[in-house]
Amino acid sequence: MSRTQKSYEALAEEIITACNRHIGHYKEEVVIYSRRVENEYKRQVDQVLKMLAGHEDYGEQLTKIHAVLREYLYRMEWVGWCDCEFGPPLAIRCSDEEYALSILVYLSARLIDDSIDGHTSFKGVVPNLYGYLVKSMDEVEAAEINGLMGGLIYSAALRKLYRLGYAESADMLVGVYSEVFPGALAEAFCAGRPVSYEVYQAVVRHKAVAYDMMLHRVFFRQAEPGLRAGALRFLAEYSESAQWLNDLCDEKDDRTRGQMNLLNCPGQDRESVFQRILASFRGMWENSSDLFPPLRDVMAVRLLDSFKKFLETTCDEKYKKPFRSVENRIP
Repeated sequence: MSRTQKSYEALAEEIITACNRHIGHYKEEVVIYSRRVENEYKRQVDQVLKMLAGHEDYGEQLTKIHAVLREYLYRMEWVGWCDCEFGPPLAIRCSDEEYALSILVYLSARLIDDSIDGHTSFKGVVPNLYGYLVKSMDEVEAAEINGLMGGLIYSAALRKLYRLGYAESADMLVGVYSEVFPGALAEAFCAGRPVSYEVYQAVVRHKAVAYDMMLHRVFFRQAEPGLRAGALRFLAEYSESAQWLNDLCDEKDDRTRGQMNLLNCPGQDRESVFQRILASFRGMWENSSDLFPPLRDVMAVRLLDSFKKFLETTCDEKYKKPFRSVENRIP
């Protein structure tokens, strides 16, 4: 066993121990909190989508779209689970309706991105509206309608946030949205050709990191300033390294579709990207040693999610080896 492999097995052991400590103390509270947010989220989905339901003037046309979009949004409720994990141990109580509406704003951007990239489902598992539309019309028209629905959900959710008195969160979301779309557009215009690492990094920090910050900033809005700063710093670094991991795992698919990928940047290869990811994991964990212990334990849950991805995806076997010895201990 190499020194590097042993080092990362020790890292995995530490993270598993911290994760199990969090689960042992807070599992039931996290489940209760997450379910409450899920219920409120579904209620807000139904209210926002009323514009598509029950319009007798239009027959069944809008009703069909309503059913497909409602099912997609319901099944994407999981995007809010990760932040909910922080709630009980850190005594954070973001308003359920405030966070639920923020999830809708977040997913409106995903709908628009589906139109840009031509995604017919989420990861081949959750069918989306674009995939439904493209079965009965050409791709351009399907993309236009799907993007329109993303814009309608965005505006409807924001109006509700302002109306319910969550102006600070609404303003925050508007600001972050303006960071996300330059990254999404840059990615679209760079499709099919290699780009410098500097351009790739700028796109990731806008499209991926800023995108995730929509939810994180709202969730931690009322947390103690030092706690909020530590959590947001970790989550930003995590989002960036998670994109690198996606690139490593999705290299073949991205190449086929002409998508931007770190492996297409000059001087990058699978080994260098793999080492970059592992170094990032280690850095995030070691640099958080002085943070509030329950916060660090939740960070372990997030890092463990990435360890699982290494083991569950079609990455080369060599990139799974550092975690094989602890595989059976991962909760």
